[in-house]
Amino acid sequence: MDMSIKRIYVALVLTFVLAFSLVQGSTCAAESVAQKKTLSLLTDVIMLDLAKYNVTLLYDQVSYPAEYGGIAEEEVRYKLEANGSKLDATAVYRNNALAYCLIDALERSRPPFYTQAQPANLIDKVKGFLDRYQKWAGSPRYQELKDILDMVSKVESTTVTLGNVKLTMLVEGSFASFQWAYSYDGFEQPGMDVSFRDGDIWSFGDIYGIFKVGNTTIKVSQEEAISIAREQAKNFSWKVGLDADATEVKDFTILETPVKAELSMQAREPLTLYPFWRVTLYLDKAYPGGVIGIIVGVWADTGEVRYIEALSYGGAAPPEDTPTPTTPTSPATDMRLIAAATLAVIAAATITTVLLKKKRNK
Repeated sequence: MDMSIKRIYVALVLTFVLAFSLVQGSTCAAESVAQKKTLSLLTDVIMLDLAKYNVTLLYDQVSYPAEYGGIAEEEVRYKLEANGSKLDATAVYRNNALAYCLIDALERSRPPFYTQAQPANLIDKVKGFLDRYQKWAGSPRYQELKDILDMVSKVESTTVTLGNVKLTMLVEGSFASFQWAYSYDGFEQPGMDVSFRDGDIWSFGDIYGIFKVGNTTIKVSQEEAISIAREQAKNFSWKVGLDADATEVKDFTILETPVKAELSMQAREPLTLYPFWRVTLYLDKAYPGGVIGIIVGVWADTGEVRYIEALSYGGAAPPEDTPTPTTPTSPATDMRLIAAATLAVIAAATITTVLLKKKRNK
Protein backbone atom coordinates (compact mmCIF):
# COMPACT_ATOMS: atom_id res chain seq x y z
CA MET A 1 0.00 0.00 0.00
CA ASP A 2 1.24 3.52 -0.81
CA MET A 3 2.75 5.28 2.25
CA SER A 4 0.43 8.30 1.91
CA ILE A 5 -2.60 5.99 1.89
CA LYS A 6 -1.24 4.19 4.96
CA ARG A 7 -0.89 7.49 6.80
CA ILE A 8 -4.47 8.39 5.90
CA TYR A 9 -5.74 5.05 7.15
CA VAL A 10 -3.86 5.52 10.43
CA ALA A 11 -5.33 9.01 10.81
CA LEU A 12 -8.79 7.63 10.06
CA VAL A 13 -8.47 4.94 12.72
CA LEU A 14 -7.26 7.48 15.28
CA THR A 15 -10.13 9.79 14.37
CA PHE A 16 -12.71 7.09 14.89
CA VAL A 17 -11.09 6.17 18.23
CA LEU A 18 -11.41 9.80 19.29
CA ALA A 19 -15.00 9.94 18.08
CA PHE A 20 -15.85 6.77 19.99
CA SER A 21 -14.27 8.12 23.16
CA LEU A 22 -16.35 11.29 22.86
CA VAL A 23 -19.55 9.30 22.57
CA GLN A 24 -18.59 7.01 25.45
CA GLY A 25 -17.80 10.02 27.60
CA SER A 26 -21.38 11.22 27.24
CA THR A 27 -22.83 8.20 28.99
CA CYS A 28 -20.13 6.40 30.96
CA ALA A 29 -18.00 8.97 32.74
CA ALA A 30 -16.31 8.38 36.09
CA GLU A 31 -18.48 6.59 38.64
CA SER A 32 -21.20 9.02 39.61
CA VAL A 33 -23.01 9.51 42.91
CA ALA A 34 -26.14 8.10 41.23
CA GLN A 35 -24.29 4.89 40.37
CA LYS A 36 -23.18 4.44 43.97
CA LYS A 37 -26.71 5.19 45.21
CA THR A 38 -28.19 2.67 42.79
CA LEU A 39 -25.87 -0.12 43.91
CA SER A 40 -26.69 0.76 47.51
CA LEU A 41 -30.40 0.74 46.64
CA LEU A 42 -30.15 -2.74 45.16
CA THR A 43 -28.27 -4.16 48.14
CA ASP A 44 -29.61 -2.21 51.15
CA VAL A 45 -33.26 -1.80 50.08
CA ILE A 46 -34.02 -4.58 47.58
CA MET A 47 -31.51 -6.84 49.37
CA LEU A 48 -30.11 -8.36 46.18
CA ASP A 49 -26.91 -10.32 46.71
CA LEU A 50 -24.73 -8.56 44.14
CA ALA A 51 -21.79 -10.79 45.04
CA LYS A 52 -23.57 -13.58 43.17
CA TYR A 53 -24.15 -11.43 40.07
CA ASN A 54 -21.97 -10.19 37.27
CA VAL A 55 -22.87 -6.49 37.45
CA THR A 56 -22.44 -4.37 34.30
CA LEU A 57 -23.16 -0.66 33.95
CA LEU A 58 -25.11 -0.19 30.71
CA TYR A 59 -25.35 3.60 30.82
CA ASP A 60 -25.50 6.69 32.98
CA GLN A 61 -27.25 9.62 31.35
CA VAL A 62 -27.89 13.14 32.63
CA SER A 63 -30.55 15.47 31.22
CA TYR A 64 -32.24 18.71 32.24
CA PRO A 65 -36.00 18.43 31.55
CA ALA A 66 -37.77 21.76 31.23
CA GLU A 67 -40.80 20.49 33.17
CA TYR A 68 -38.65 20.28 36.31
CA GLY A 69 -37.26 23.78 36.05
CA GLY A 70 -33.96 22.65 34.56
CA ILE A 71 -32.83 20.49 37.48
CA ALA A 72 -30.67 17.48 36.69
CA GLU A 73 -32.30 14.15 35.91
CA GLU A 74 -29.93 11.18 35.92
CA GLU A 75 -30.81 7.69 34.70
CA VAL A 76 -28.59 4.76 35.65
CA ARG A 77 -29.03 1.28 34.23
CA TYR A 78 -27.31 -1.95 35.25
CA LYS A 79 -27.39 -5.51 33.93
CA LEU A 80 -27.18 -8.24 36.59
CA GLU A 81 -26.37 -11.76 35.41
CA ALA A 82 -26.11 -14.96 37.42
CA ASN A 83 -26.92 -18.62 36.94
CA GLY A 84 -30.68 -18.75 36.35
CA SER A 85 -31.25 -15.08 37.13
CA LYS A 86 -30.79 -12.15 34.76
CA LEU A 87 -32.05 -8.73 35.84
CA ASP A 88 -32.18 -5.30 34.26
CA ALA A 89 -32.18 -2.54 36.90
CA THR A 90 -32.93 1.10 36.03
CA ALA A 91 -33.03 3.97 38.51
CA VAL A 92 -33.92 7.59 37.75
CA TYR A 93 -32.96 10.47 40.03
CA ARG A 94 -34.27 14.02 39.93
CA ASN A 95 -32.49 16.64 41.97
CA ASN A 96 -30.48 13.73 43.47
CA ALA A 97 -33.68 12.14 44.84
CA LEU A 98 -34.94 8.80 43.53
CA ALA A 99 -37.96 9.23 41.24
CA TYR A 100 -38.49 5.58 40.34
CA CYS A 101 -36.74 2.24 39.95
CA LEU A 102 -37.57 -0.67 37.67
CA ILE A 103 -36.14 -4.18 38.11
CA ASP A 104 -37.06 -6.31 35.12
CA ALA A 105 -36.43 -10.06 35.15
CA LEU A 106 -35.01 -10.95 31.73
CA GLU A 107 -34.42 -14.54 32.76
CA ARG A 108 -36.13 -16.28 35.65
CA SER A 109 -35.48 -19.98 35.91
CA ARG A 110 -34.98 -19.34 39.64
CA PRO A 111 -35.83 -16.49 42.07
CA PRO A 112 -33.35 -13.62 42.37
CA PHE A 113 -30.43 -14.03 44.75
CA TYR A 114 -31.11 -12.17 48.01
CA THR A 115 -28.83 -11.56 50.98
CA GLN A 116 -31.46 -13.10 53.26
CA ALA A 117 -34.75 -14.98 52.97
CA GLN A 118 -37.73 -12.83 52.02
CA PRO A 119 -41.06 -12.92 53.92
CA ALA A 120 -43.68 -15.14 52.32
CA ASN A 121 -46.49 -12.64 53.01
CA LEU A 122 -46.56 -9.77 50.52
CA ILE A 123 -47.76 -7.22 53.05
CA ASP A 124 -44.82 -8.06 55.31
CA LYS A 125 -42.53 -7.64 52.29
CA VAL A 126 -43.87 -4.13 51.70
CA LYS A 127 -43.49 -3.18 55.37
CA GLY A 128 -39.88 -4.38 55.37
CA PHE A 129 -39.24 -2.53 52.11
CA LEU A 130 -40.62 0.74 53.51
CA ASP A 131 -38.48 0.37 56.65
CA ARG A 132 -35.32 -0.07 54.60
CA TYR A 133 -36.27 2.60 52.04
CA GLN A 134 -36.97 5.15 54.78
CA LYS A 135 -33.48 4.60 56.20
CA TRP A 136 -31.91 4.69 52.73
CA ALA A 137 -33.73 7.90 51.74
CA GLY A 138 -33.16 9.49 55.16
CA SER A 139 -36.72 10.76 55.44
CA PRO A 140 -39.43 10.02 58.04
CA ARG A 141 -42.26 10.77 55.57
CA TYR A 142 -42.66 7.10 54.62
CA GLN A 143 -43.75 6.10 58.12
CA GLU A 144 -47.37 7.12 57.43
CA LEU A 145 -47.35 4.88 54.37
CA LYS A 146 -46.32 1.97 56.55
CA ASP A 147 -48.92 2.82 59.22
CA ILE A 148 -51.82 2.41 56.82
CA LEU A 149 -50.65 -1.11 55.95
CA ASP A 150 -51.77 -2.16 59.43
CA MET A 151 -55.33 -1.70 58.17
CA VAL A 152 -55.05 -4.55 55.63
CA SER A 153 -54.52 -8.23 56.39
CA LYS A 154 -55.23 -9.95 53.06
CA VAL A 155 -53.49 -9.59 49.73
CA GLU A 156 -56.48 -8.58 47.65
CA SER A 157 -57.70 -5.60 45.65
CA THR A 158 -58.98 -3.05 48.14
CA THR A 159 -58.82 0.62 49.17
CA VAL A 160 -58.32 1.97 52.70
CA THR A 161 -57.91 5.49 54.08
CA LEU A 162 -56.11 6.82 57.15
CA GLY A 163 -56.27 10.58 57.64
CA ASN A 164 -55.47 12.14 54.28
CA VAL A 165 -53.53 9.08 53.08
CA LYS A 166 -55.22 6.54 50.83
CA LEU A 167 -53.84 3.10 49.97
CA THR A 168 -55.06 1.25 46.89
CA MET A 169 -54.08 -2.39 46.48
CA LEU A 170 -54.47 -3.97 43.06
CA VAL A 171 -54.01 -7.73 42.74
CA GLU A 172 -54.36 -9.65 39.51
CA GLY A 173 -52.72 -13.04 38.98
CA SER A 174 -48.99 -12.82 39.68
CA PHE A 175 -49.07 -9.00 39.69
CA ALA A 176 -49.72 -6.88 42.79
CA SER A 177 -49.29 -3.17 43.41
CA PHE A 178 -49.54 -0.85 46.42
CA GLN A 179 -50.37 2.74 45.51
CA TRP A 180 -50.51 5.59 48.02
CA ALA A 181 -52.14 8.98 47.43
CA TYR A 182 -52.68 12.13 49.49
CA SER A 183 -56.22 13.54 49.61
CA TYR A 184 -56.87 17.27 49.57
CA ASP A 185 -60.09 19.23 49.12
CA GLY A 186 -61.82 17.30 46.36
CA PHE A 187 -58.77 15.82 44.66
CA GLU A 188 -55.81 13.54 45.20
CA GLN A 189 -52.09 13.73 44.61
CA PRO A 190 -50.23 10.48 43.80
CA GLY A 191 -47.62 9.38 46.30
CA MET A 192 -45.38 6.31 46.35
CA ASP A 193 -46.16 3.09 44.53
CA VAL A 194 -44.61 -0.37 44.86
CA SER A 195 -45.32 -3.24 42.44
CA PHE A 196 -44.51 -6.95 42.56
CA ARG A 197 -44.38 -9.72 39.98
CA ASP A 198 -44.33 -13.33 41.08
CA GLY A 199 -43.71 -12.17 44.64
CA ASP A 200 -40.55 -10.19 43.79
CA ILE A 201 -40.36 -6.43 43.68
CA TRP A 202 -40.66 -5.16 40.13
CA SER A 203 -40.94 -1.38 40.39
CA PHE A 204 -41.30 1.41 42.89
CA GLY A 205 -41.26 5.17 42.74
CA ASP A 206 -42.13 8.45 44.32
CA ILE A 207 -42.23 10.79 41.34
CA TYR A 208 -43.74 13.66 43.34
CA GLY A 209 -41.31 13.20 46.22
CA ILE A 210 -39.15 16.16 45.15
CA PHE A 211 -42.13 18.53 45.04
CA LYS A 212 -43.50 20.64 47.86
CA VAL A 213 -47.09 21.88 48.12
CA GLY A 214 -47.49 25.64 47.71
CA ASN A 215 -51.10 25.60 48.84
CA THR A 216 -54.27 23.57 48.43
CA THR A 217 -56.74 26.44 48.54
CA ILE A 218 -59.35 26.19 45.78
CA LYS A 219 -60.81 29.64 45.13
CA VAL A 220 -62.14 28.79 41.67
CA SER A 221 -64.99 26.30 41.55
CA GLN A 222 -65.51 23.80 38.77
CA GLU A 223 -68.31 25.91 37.26
CA GLU A 224 -66.15 29.05 37.41
CA ALA A 225 -63.24 27.25 35.75
CA ILE A 226 -65.51 26.12 32.91
CA SER A 227 -66.85 29.67 32.54
CA ILE A 228 -63.29 31.05 32.36
CA ALA A 229 -62.39 28.45 29.76
CA ARG A 230 -65.41 29.29 27.59
CA GLU A 231 -64.60 32.99 27.72
CA GLN A 232 -60.99 32.34 26.69
CA ALA A 233 -62.11 30.08 23.86
CA LYS A 234 -64.19 32.86 22.25
CA ASN A 235 -61.03 34.52 20.92
CA PHE A 236 -59.08 31.32 20.29
CA SER A 237 -57.87 30.25 16.85
CA TRP A 238 -55.35 27.90 15.32
CA LYS A 239 -53.49 27.65 12.03
CA VAL A 240 -53.43 24.82 9.54
CA GLY A 241 -50.64 24.58 6.98
CA LEU A 242 -47.12 25.95 6.79
CA ASP A 243 -45.77 29.49 6.53
CA ALA A 244 -47.45 31.55 3.80
CA ASP A 245 -49.87 28.73 2.95
CA ALA A 246 -51.18 28.49 6.53
CA THR A 247 -54.83 29.33 7.12
CA GLU A 248 -56.30 30.49 10.41
CA VAL A 249 -59.33 28.69 11.83
CA LYS A 250 -61.39 30.89 14.11
CA ASP A 251 -65.00 30.08 13.25
CA PHE A 252 -66.17 27.06 15.23
CA THR A 253 -68.98 26.01 17.55
CA ILE A 254 -68.39 24.89 21.14
CA LEU A 255 -70.90 22.45 22.58
CA GLU A 256 -72.56 23.07 25.93
CA THR A 257 -72.14 19.38 26.71
CA PRO A 258 -70.10 17.33 27.11
CA VAL A 259 -67.50 19.30 29.03
CA LYS A 260 -64.79 17.94 31.30
CA ALA A 261 -63.00 19.66 34.20
CA GLU A 262 -60.25 17.75 36.02
CA LEU A 263 -58.67 18.97 39.25
CA SER A 264 -55.08 18.12 40.15
CA MET A 265 -51.91 19.57 41.62
CA GLN A 266 -49.45 21.00 39.09
CA ALA A 267 -46.12 22.83 39.22
CA ARG A 268 -46.32 26.60 38.86
CA GLU A 269 -42.97 27.40 40.39
CA PRO A 270 -40.11 24.92 40.02
CA LEU A 271 -40.92 21.91 42.22
CA THR A 272 -43.88 23.63 43.91
CA LEU A 273 -47.44 22.37 43.40
CA TYR A 274 -50.69 24.32 43.25
CA PRO A 275 -54.32 23.29 42.54
CA PHE A 276 -55.12 23.33 38.85
CA TRP A 277 -58.16 22.87 36.59
CA ARG A 278 -57.80 21.24 33.17
CA VAL A 279 -60.97 22.05 31.24
CA THR A 280 -61.83 20.30 27.98
CA LEU A 281 -64.43 21.94 25.72
CA TYR A 282 -65.70 19.88 22.80
CA LEU A 283 -66.62 21.18 19.33
CA ASP A 284 -69.67 20.20 17.29
CA LYS A 285 -67.54 18.50 14.62
CA ALA A 286 -63.97 17.92 13.51
CA TYR A 287 -62.46 21.13 12.09
CA PRO A 288 -59.39 21.59 9.84
CA GLY A 289 -56.34 20.05 11.47
CA GLY A 290 -58.49 17.33 13.03
CA VAL A 291 -59.38 19.63 15.92
CA ILE A 292 -62.29 18.32 17.99
CA GLY A 293 -61.93 20.38 21.14
CA ILE A 294 -60.17 23.11 23.09
CA ILE A 295 -58.31 22.55 26.34
CA VAL A 296 -57.80 25.37 28.83
CA GLY A 297 -55.60 25.18 31.93
CA VAL A 298 -56.75 27.37 34.83
CA TRP A 299 -55.06 27.78 38.21
CA ALA A 300 -57.65 26.89 40.85
CA ASP A 301 -56.24 29.26 43.47
CA THR A 302 -55.99 32.40 41.29
CA GLY A 303 -58.21 31.88 38.24
CA GLU A 304 -55.32 32.73 35.91
CA VAL A 305 -55.14 30.89 32.59
CA ARG A 306 -51.95 28.93 32.10
CA TYR A 307 -52.53 27.73 28.54
CA ILE A 308 -55.13 27.24 25.84
CA GLU A 309 -54.58 24.63 23.15
CA ALA A 310 -56.41 22.82 20.39
CA LEU A 311 -57.24 19.15 20.94
CA SER A 312 -57.12 16.96 17.84
CA TYR A 313 -58.15 13.36 17.35
CA GLY A 314 -54.66 12.74 15.94
CA GLY A 315 -53.24 12.91 19.45
CA ALA A 316 -51.91 16.48 19.45
CA ALA A 317 -52.84 17.21 23.06
CA PRO A 318 -51.67 20.29 24.99
CA PRO A 319 -48.70 20.09 27.31
CA GLU A 320 -49.54 18.95 30.82
CA ASP A 321 -47.51 19.65 33.91
CA THR A 322 -47.73 16.08 35.19
CA PRO A 323 -44.16 14.73 35.28
CA THR A 324 -43.39 11.75 33.09
CA PRO A 325 -40.26 9.69 33.04
CA THR A 326 -38.01 10.87 30.16
CA THR A 327 -34.41 10.28 29.17
CA PRO A 328 -33.37 12.97 26.69
CA THR A 329 -29.69 13.70 26.27
CA SER A 330 -28.16 16.74 27.90
CA PRO A 331 -26.73 19.68 25.89
CA ALA A 332 -23.23 18.42 26.68
CA THR A 333 -24.12 14.99 25.36
CA ASP A 334 -25.54 16.48 22.17
CA MET A 335 -22.34 18.44 21.58
CA ARG A 336 -20.18 15.32 22.05
CA LEU A 337 -22.32 13.34 19.63
CA ILE A 338 -22.20 16.16 17.07
CA ALA A 339 -18.44 16.43 17.46
CA ALA A 340 -18.02 12.68 17.06
CA ALA A 341 -20.19 12.57 13.97
CA THR A 342 -18.40 15.59 12.48
CA LEU A 343 -14.97 14.01 12.99
CA ALA A 344 -16.13 10.78 11.37
CA VAL A 345 -17.57 12.62 8.35
CA ILE A 346 -14.43 14.74 7.93
CA ALA A 347 -12.24 11.65 8.11
CA ALA A 348 -14.30 9.77 5.56
CA ALA A 349 -14.40 12.76 3.23
CA THR A 350 -10.64 13.23 3.50
CA ILE A 351 -9.72 9.67 2.56
CA THR A 352 -12.24 9.67 -0.31
CA THR A 353 -10.79 12.90 -1.71
CA VAL A 354 -7.20 11.60 -1.59
CA LEU A 355 -8.11 8.31 -3.25
CA LEU A 356 -9.93 10.12 -6.05
CA LYS A 357 -6.95 12.42 -6.63
CA LYS A 358 -4.55 9.49 -6.81
CA LYS A 359 -6.88 7.71 -9.24
CA ARG A 360 -6.92 10.76 -11.52
CA ASN A 361 -3.13 11.05 -11.42
CA LYS A 362 -2.64 7.47 -12.61
